[in-house]
Amino acid sequence: MDNNLEVIAASALYLGATFNYFLAVYRRHVAMKRRLRRRRCWMQDIHHQRTSTTLNNRLQELLTELTGEYFVHMSATDFEYLLQKISPIIKKQDTRWRHSIPAKIRLAVTLRYLATGDSYSTLHRFFKISSSLIARIIPEVCRAIATVFKDLIKMPEYPEDWLEKSEGFSFPHCVGALDGKHVPIWAPSHTGPEDMNYHGSYSMVLLTLVDSNYSFMYADVVQSQNTDSKVFNESDLWLNINTENLNLPPYSPLLGDETNMPYIFVTDGALALERHIMNPFPGHHDSESSESIYNQLVAQSHSVVDNAFGVLSSVFKVLLKPITLEPVNTAVIIRSCLLLHNFLIKSESSKDIYCPPGSVDTYIDGGLVTQGSWRHGSQDHFLPLQSLPYVPDDEAIQIRLNFLDYIRRNALVIN
Repeated sequence: MDNNLEVIAASALYLGATFNYFLAVYRRHVAMKRRLRRRRCWMQDIHHQRTSTTLNNRLQELLTELTGEYFVHMSATDFEYLLQKISPIIKKQDTRWRHSIPAKIRLAVTLRYLATGDSYSTLHRFFKISSSLIARIIPEVCRAIATVFKDLIKMPEYPEDWLEKSEGFSFPHCVGALDGKHVPIWAPSHTGPEDMNYHGSYSMVLLTLVDSNYSFMYADVVQSQNTDSKVFNESDLWLNINTENLNLPPYSPLLGDETNMPYIFVTDGALALERHIMNPFPGHHDSESSESIYNQLVAQSHSVVDNAFGVLSSVFKVLLKPITLEPVNTAVIIRSCLLLHNFLIKSESSKDIYCPPGSVDTYIDGGLVTQGSWRHGSQDHFLPLQSLPYVPDDEAIQIRLNFLDYIRRNALVIN
């Protein structure tokens, strides 16, 4: 009996000691976790400097330099208008632990990125906002701009609207200038040499249609392994042009003539000749020849594309260096730049800030060009589409010859 009591007592002592040991281990573990938790920072030290006052000060710095190179060239009125339109989409709720970044600052961060192409780490140091949060803010704001202002890039719906577009071009019956550019990007995930463009770099193809006021009527951002001409031939724009689905004005005689002619878009030699797409005669031509005059008229009307891209890239410098985002976000960045371009170039309060007099090329007597101020900087940032051999159909060839004959008979000149 005594032996049993001793065994029970020893067992109780052992169990008690074991319990106390594991309890001590557990308490030590909890204490260590608490010490570690106390050492962790909710924010990096640099972010502790971020207050509503510092953020507003940063914003005021930007707003006072609206015409400077570090911010998109716009009036304070238009900044507030943009903010009002997209604020319901981009604003966030405060939490019990910290205040959210105000919508006004989110817009300012995005506009500075578009204007400078600064890295997220540079923006992080300027705004005292973490790079990871900036990486979320910029695509969100650009998507909001693309959603709210999507109708700023829009082709005319009715023949009479297309006729208004023709009034600004020197080439007869021209209603727009067609072109494409390569916008540089970093190599996307899961890509290889076969995804590079003809220049040996990575890019996205931007197909555009521009009016005589340097506004984009159509824009499509494409990532494709196809040749440049095939990218265009597979676009909805090409399909609509060739299926007569754009509601262009009907064929009609040129001024002082009797032959019915189509309304057309001008382009350079990279895109094929079609019945509604006129490009230059290939080869060298004597300066006094009708072919040379025709080519000069095409080039002058087509120059609105170069000028539109020139003004665009002189302000939105994010387009001048490879964009380091995945293609889906890159396309949103590019489209938001185009939409803001159209918004600013038409704005009464911003157009002279965004595109001051002298910004674009002007043609004077004899066809001489006064170059736009955008050309004073570096120019060759956008690769043109690659020119490839093609065989135009007989109808397109005849239409171009009819335009040539009209130019010859009416002695049209560059003006």
